[in-house]
Amino acid sequence: MQKKIREMGQKINPELRWSSDTLECLHQAGEAYITRYFEDANSAALHAGRVTLNKKDMDYIRNMRMRHGIYPGSYTALDDRRLCQPPLTE
Repeated sequence: MQKKIREMGQKINPELRWSSDTLECLHQAGEAYITRYFEDANSAALHAGRVTLNKKDMDYIRNMRMRHGIYPGSYTALDDRRLCQPPLTE
């Protein structure tokens, strides 16, 4: 994932540099977001009486998030304040 982040950053600004903490934070935030997305889609499938996740479940969650203003900007994994905290120094 770090390679992809660096690659995308280079397309925006070739002189862009990333700290390892920043890359780790982006990795954690992305992983938490995707995990939550699949959990929500799985809940939609279970609510429909299915155990198999379908594309329509993913589409439903995306549409609900867009409709309620929690996609893509206002809901992030960074809402969990435990993620991406600066390291404690003594």
